Amino acid sequence: MLQKIGTPGRLIIVAMLLLGIHFLGSSVRGMLTPAEVVLPEWHLDEMPLELGDWRGQMTELDDQIFNKIGAAEANDWIYERRDGRTASAHLALFKDLDEGVWHYPANCYKASGWHNIDSREETLFVEGAPERRVSISTWSHNGRTVKVLYWYQLGEHTIFGRLDLGKARLALAGQATWPPLVKVLLQTDADNSVEAEQALIDLGGRIHGWLAAKGGLGAEEAAETTEDPGDEELSPMPAVPLDGGDHGGDDPLPPLDPLGSPEPGLPAAS
Repeated sequence: MLQKIGTPGRLIIVAMLLLGIHFLGSSVRGMLTPAEVVLPEWHLDEMPLELGDWRGQMTELDDQIFNKIGAAEANDWIYERRDGRTASAHLALFKDLDEGVWHYPANCYKASGWHNIDSREETLFVEGAPERRVSISTWSHNGRTVKVLYWYQLGEHTIFGRLDLGKARLALAGQATWPPLVKVLLQTDADNSVEAEQALIDLGGRIHGWLAAKGGLGAEEAAETTEDPGDEELSPMPAVPLDGGDHGGDDPLPPLDPLGSPEPGLPAAS
């Protein structure tokens, strides 16, 4: 016959349950937190300034911004295509995965006062590289409209926000070493929405192909890769001005803020 458990006994049981929950939580956190994030042997500043029809110039990233985004590496470029279309590019590598998605673009654009007109997912198909899902969106602010293409990748996993990061962590749980989180963010003026989108898909595909060819990011890579997308021999183009140059609109393309705001001076999301 069962006997009633006195107050001291109940306290012991509650303490044991709490202790078990604590150890279970610690174990789960340990599985979902990489013991070591291994950066590739190459660096982002090695990305070619010639990518197909695009000619680029690296722009200076402010030290304060670099420190704020928490990246292990980050670089900005402005690329110009032969027809005069200009696009800004921001690439970053993160060892701190949470820091990497803290300022994910969709959230930061909204927080900076930009209105989302549309957004959807597209897939980049590049020979010699795994398929890569990307987010394409249109934003407007103070009479300016821009197209934005971005993706994060963690190994073979594509990430658009914290929910996706959680799923990727579950898939990588238990691995001794993890790859870095990679961020790719592109922006161009949407003076012609369809053409602007196609331009970003083209540039994004070439950057994705370059990342896959370099390797060392934990993503599944094809057994045979094509030549580096930046090695095509094309006639030289004039240097791209640091302010973005003439892209067919009335104003130069604003420099890309890696915190997600397309115009300097707008507040970034916290």
